Amino acid sequence: MRKKADLPSKTCASCGRPMVWRKAWEKVWHEVKYCSDACRKGKAGRSAAPRSDQAAPTALASLPKV
Repeated sequence: MRKKADLPSKTCASCGRPMVWRKAWEKVWHEVKYCSDACRKGKAGRSAAPRSDQAAPTALASLPKV
């Protein structure tokens, strides 16, 4: 039996997280690019983008106080 540390690993093309070889991917390991269905559909990378409501406090700080 192989140790988990000895299994091959890749980085997810969408979220950048490391993923370790799985038995289900045995025959297609060379084709695997994403760690989950959410990453494959392109929904995982959106959370890393800055939200518009986060930029508002810095913009307000530069305005003169009345």
